[in-house]
Amino acid sequence: MKKIKYLLTIIGIILFLYILLNVNVPYLLKILSNIDTYFLTIALIIYFVCLFFKILKWKWITNIIAPQFSFFSASVSYLTGFAFSTVTPAKMGDILRIFYVKQEGVEYGDALSALVMDRIIDILMLFIIGITALISFSQFYGIQIIPIEVVASVLLIIILFVLMISSRKSLRLLLIPVYNLLIPEKWKNCALEQFSHYFNGINRLISSPGKMSKAIGSGLVSWILPFFYSYFLALSIGVELPFIFFVVVIPIIAVIELLPLSVSGIGTRDLALIFFFGLYNIPAEAAVAFSILYLFICFWMLGIIGVVVWLRYPADIDY
Repeated sequence: MKKIKYLLTIIGIILFLYILLNVNVPYLLKILSNIDTYFLTIALIIYFVCLFFKILKWKWITNIIAPQFSFFSASVSYLTGFAFSTVTPAKMGDILRIFYVKQEGVEYGDALSALVMDRIIDILMLFIIGITALISFSQFYGIQIIPIEVVASVLLIIILFVLMISSRKSLRLLLIPVYNLLIPEKWKNCALEQFSHYFNGINRLISSPGKMSKAIGSGLVSWILPFFYSYFLALSIGVELPFIFFVVVIPIIAVIELLPLSVSGIGTRDLALIFFFGLYNIPAEAAVAFSILYLFICFWMLGIIGVVVWLRYPADIDY
């Protein structure tokens, strides 16, 4: 696993360095040195409002499992999980959130069910918005990035996966080989117990439409706000693009960032943005400058905050 993580990191960095070798670096630095702080400040404010709704979504979900889980605890767990997710492919560092929920007196299986539900909401929203964005992109620009058949197949796989992890019988069949081959004998009883807690948690979540509706609503807002802060980020470096461009492109970028091809989308996001900005004859240097700003604000800045929070409020990690 460590070798794969390092390999993916290297691939992303190599791709980013290749891009830097093929752009005018002095011009890139000039763009970054002339940032309009007014528009940047607006982008930052919107970003933190977006962060508030992401944490609120997490709190609504965890409160079904752990009613005493406060907004402060939700913030600490979200920020530390995010910090570790910035250095792991596909945001696997979010698993750290489980340990914070566990500290509220619930079982690991229950905490895992909350995290899984949080990711299900995010992934379903992302792909619904992403598919809409891909179709809109094809309509606006006459370019088909991904064949509709592939998109439909991926969506079908996601739906089947969600149904599988929500079904005790299906997931049990999938995990039997893992249980028999990989789980040490001394942990087998514990694994079965946590498996039961996981599905009890899933059932409690599904049986709480009020709080789940609030979680979904908060999640929807948190997916809409990136269109706005991305628009103002672009304005901060002197790039004027129609707002609809970001409504279409940002969901596609979010899907690309989820692919386990790099860490924090380094390299892959830059390449995609060069292509998208190029549709409006925006130079590659401006696209890379936007990508660097996006990386710093949406990943590194929050990641640094998360590390500070982790040092102040470390999770009690035990097994």
